[in-house]
Amino acid sequence: MGKVTVETVEPVHVRTGRALLNLSTRQFAEAVGTPLTIDKLKALEAGRATSADVRQAVLDAFEQFGVQLQNGGRPGARVRDAAAWTAATGEKANP
Repeated sequence: MGKVTVETVEPVHVRTGRALLNLSTRQFAEAVGTPLTIDKLKALEAGRATSADVRQAVLDAFEQFGVQLQNGGRPGARVRDAAAWTAATGEKANP
């Protein structure tokens, strides 16, 4: 399974990862902060061009929130760090 990078992150990664966190675009953008804005997040999720620093901020946020983005022909996301995910969402991960 390939690692998702700034160059390989796809809209489905971001939408799926955000869904795992149960955050709206506004909530996620606010949680990430600069350089991410709601408009930049919507552009990324729609597949429009975004800067590398925006994509990196999103990847860093998913890492911080315990979400791992996955490649390998079937892009998606999963909870990688249950404690970080629980802290980010307030929910309990199933073992």
